[in-house]
Amino acid sequence: MKGTEKLVDRKPAARTERENAPRTVEVVCGSSGCRAAVKSQGVAVMVDALRASATITSLMAAGARRVWVATEVEQAYVMKERIGDVFLVGEREGFPPPGFDVGNSPRGVMDLSLKGRDVVFTSTTGAARLGQLEGTALALVGSPVNASLVAQVAAERAGDRPIFSISAGLRGSPGGTEEDWIGAALIAERLTDHGFEWINHGLGVDGYWPYLLDGPSVRQGFLDGTSGQLLGDKGLAPDIEDCAAIDWIDAVAAVVGYLKIDDGPPVAELERIA
Repeated sequence: MKGTEKLVDRKPAARTERENAPRTVEVVCGSSGCRAAVKSQGVAVMVDALRASATITSLMAAGARRVWVATEVEQAYVMKERIGDVFLVGEREGFPPPGFDVGNSPRGVMDLSLKGRDVVFTSTTGAARLGQLEGTALALVGSPVNASLVAQVAAERAGDRPIFSISAGLRGSPGGTEEDWIGAALIAERLTDHGFEWINHGLGVDGYWPYLLDGPSVRQGFLDGTSGQLLGDKGLAPDIEDCAAIDWIDAVAAVVGYLKIDDGPPVAELERIA
């Protein structure tokens, strides 16, 4: 009829395959896990549980304005020359390199006067993993110390992207370490509370993490692991206790950019986002 529109049986638009898929989290390991996160342009949570993740999180809680994470000690020295007034924080073989202000210890940085200050950090493995996450949609730093909060932030910002909880492992070694698997699994478990499907949860049956991811199990796993025993032998047992404690630091660090200062790996620029 003139002046009217023909009624059309409009079907709802078909959802894309990605929109129909459940939101997923997967626990992965090392450089191969970083590559998977980059390839998927997903959200990555880097877990270097003893001790880089906890120390970086503590630096943010202590008021640091920015944390520059350098893979190599020499890069950290270059960054200090460029920036000037910065704290040098980190370790090699468990202890601070020459000229560093403090080692890789979450409790050790808590009393520093860092409000508004820049920090340059390096560690044996965790720093390298952050450098390998360039190209992800978002890279966060997580561990037991902020497990619930980092899971919440990752869930809120992921959209329909997959999340990769990355067991940092050992630099130059394909396998993971006990405490990193446990920390990454703990964050994956927290993400299930936000509607994410933990697609390789079954690895726990093979001993990658304890059946129960509660406080006592996490603590015992950290103490019994190879890295925990090495740190204990070096007189650093208090750091193990601090790194294994769940949800005692309310801060989340995220990579906000990368800086190339030489032919080496990129230096990650981190800020607090929660």
